[in-house]
Amino acid sequence: MFANLRSPKFPRNGLAISETSLSVARSERGQGTLRVKQRADVTITGNAVEAGFTDMNLDLPLLEEAVLECAERAGLADRRNWGLALPYGTAKFATFTLDVEPKSKRELQEILEWKAGSAFGLESGFLRLSADRISNDVDGKIRYLVTAVCKDVLGEYEELVARLGWNVGLILPRSLAESAVISTVNQGDSLLLSFSADGFNGMVFRGPDPLVVRNVTCSEEEIADELYRLVLFYSDRFGDDDRGILTRFLATGTPFDLESISEVCGQALGYRPETLEGALIGMELDQGSSESAVAAVGISAIAS
Repeated sequence: MFANLRSPKFPRNGLAISETSLSVARSERGQGTLRVKQRADVTITGNAVEAGFTDMNLDLPLLEEAVLECAERAGLADRRNWGLALPYGTAKFATFTLDVEPKSKRELQEILEWKAGSAFGLESGFLRLSADRISNDVDGKIRYLVTAVCKDVLGEYEELVARLGWNVGLILPRSLAESAVISTVNQGDSLLLSFSADGFNGMVFRGPDPLVVRNVTCSEEEIADELYRLVLFYSDRFGDDDRGILTRFLATGTPFDLESISEVCGQALGYRPETLEGALIGMELDQGSSESAVAAVGISAIAS
């Protein structure tokens, strides 16, 4: 049941799709920063994308036209090798902890498939699963980051790619694509918040590995409380660690101002982490940034 959503063929051109926008980017790393060489955004009109974990509806002709327009704006229309960041809501992910090392790859697969079925509410046979070994937890137990996408949902995006005549060597959920951007920052722990109309994904990273992962469904009015709970859990679990300092956060698609996020984090931590500076990720970030912009840069940067 497992297949690599993360492929070893890392392309340098990134496409990110959301329900409201498309973004394409070509970027490269350099001495702790990202340099965005080419980038463009296109606003999506109508119902070209209605994202969901089990139900998906793409208006393929409309979406294909928008993608081609976006690639042309960025000067990347002649490129054929791409990475794709899926919209918020089409994928789920979680960290699974194992008490002991499985005796074989088959045993590992069976354990993770069972855990995935319980965590994601769908039998593993309906899912395309990707599992990545990450750093052990604070007690030394083995951890895996598991990503799940429904096969039927992924099939629609594969059809889109086929219509475009592109080769896609890397497919990631939006938040994991964005994590490639935040992992540029090496000092202290980093918080990534990926917002959408239905809530947010929250992930705390230490280097490239997630310490805390949350998929939160909530209203805009409930965001502050849910964010407080997430950061407080991190503080309680990792705050006593001599490396447990949350230094920066990155928020994408945010429905409210960054000052409010900083304030909520400060209430949970006792200090305020800094907003990740746009200079470190090679692009300006503001309230007007498209939902897909950082994901496009991130999935492109993985190849750098």
